[in-house]
Amino acid sequence: MLLKADFMTALNAGHNIRRCLVCKKYFLVRSGVHALYCEGRCPLDERFTCRQYGSYEI
Repeated sequence: MLLKADFMTALNAGHNIRRCLVCKKYFLVRSGVHALYCEGRCPLDERFTCRQYGSYEI
């Protein structure tokens, strides 16, 4: 029940929850932001973050 309350609080504060296309972890973004990748370490290549890796692969 606490997780549901935190989720609703985040949505009311203007955050969206997305899933990273590279590492499949969930992350928060502000409303209106169309981020596809998180800022965490990429599991496929430790030299990059998921965002850097996703930008490089496209």
